[in-house]
Amino acid sequence: MSVRPSWVSQWESCFERGSFPEARQLQEKVLEARTRLLGEEHPETLLANGNLASTIHQQGDPSRAQTLHEQVLNGRRKVLGNDHHATLETRLSLAETLKHQGELLEARKQGELAYEGLKRALGEEHLQTLQAAHNLAGTLLRMKDLPAARSLMERLVAG
Repeated sequence: MSVRPSWVSQWESCFERGSFPEARQLQEKVLEARTRLLGEEHPETLLANGNLASTIHQQGDPSRAQTLHEQVLNGRRKVLGNDHHATLETRLSLAETLKHQGELLEARKQGELAYEGLKRALGEEHLQTLQAAHNLAGTLLRMKDLPAARSLMERLVAG
């Protein structure tokens, strides 16, 4: 039972180079194999689906990426629970996708849930928590909620 490690490393290489069409083809192969071998709700299958969502988002199809992120979020909530860091990271990805589509209220909600959850799960100074705070501040700025964005960033700097 193996998904070819070369597919995964090739996908990572393509994604980092910005070769998103090739990355998408490889990620679709990984997802198909993991689904067949491990099942739809296995954490590794959910990871592959999340990676595909990120690739699709980078290709300029945030609507499809949103659908995939929502599927991954639902699967991770079911399998890992609401407070697992992987679930929260998926929520963070969903928030960013929503922000790029202009769905700022829902992006804020998802961003706040991700940030607060990551603070509890990983701590305030963990890189992923700081990334969530940065992303949330960006959403707040796009919403023109400058006081909330400033307050959040000041809390981070004060540490």
